[in-house]
Amino acid sequence: MARCTRPMTPLRRRLASISFVIALLAAVISGHDARALGADWRKTSVAALGGYVLVAIAYHLGGRLAGPRRFRV
Repeated sequence: MARCTRPMTPLRRRLASISFVIALLAAVISGHDARALGADWRKTSVAALGGYVLVAIAYHLGGRLAGPRRFRV
């Protein structure tokens, strides 16, 4: 049976915003460090994307672990 999702609570919305800012910061730092080590633009872009994705996946999995169960057994 399909169910609609509940809207985000203010705390969860704030945590999403904070994790987005941390992910962008990780992307900037990763890209800057790769560029400082002499990487070309492709490797710099991959490093920045990897920094962003690392934080985004951690936020997503944390929400899945802390969230309610989706299925009844």
